[in-house]
Amino acid sequence: MDLPTNLRETTLAELIQIIEVSGRSGRLQVQMLETSEQASIYFNKGQIVHATTNINQGINAIWELFSWTNGQLIFHDGVTTPPRTIKENNISLIQKGLKKATNTHNIMMNLPPLNTVMTVNNEGAQNTGELQLDSSEWNFLILVDGTRTIKDLFDDSNLSTAKAAVLVNKLLEQKVIIPK
Repeated sequence: MDLPTNLRETTLAELIQIIEVSGRSGRLQVQMLETSEQASIYFNKGQIVHATTNINQGINAIWELFSWTNGQLIFHDGVTTPPRTIKENNISLIQKGLKKATNTHNIMMNLPPLNTVMTVNNEGAQNTGELQLDSSEWNFLILVDGTRTIKDLFDDSNLSTAKAAVLVNKLLEQKVIIPK
């Protein structure tokens, strides 16, 4: 059975179902068209057993992939699968992945346009307590220098687009960052 060759022709959920029904084993490779991002999903008899992206591995790579809307697709039959890191069945992955993708989409729709330059709010955050950020969030905040757009921040951070969008939304709501 031939698979679609581009994520613009199908969805990740549909692809997973096609591969599951056909019982294929191998690696689905996804290459983003406008960036250097790439991913692999490994299947054993139609079941997802492992996934990788430039940023994530295992289940987090699957969640990231559900937000991808384009990319060239190539399936390599018979590729040796790495050790199993994903234990959930495909239906559960699809349900959770679609929910996470919808949440990410909703957050993205509430952000300013991606070409908006962001800066740190020097007049102070609207927060009565201390700002609680983990190390990756602090590293992201350091990138907000008054010259980078939201898209630049997404590209320059070591976070998935979904995590970066959530973080930008959080920092905007707390008025830690503002459009320049």
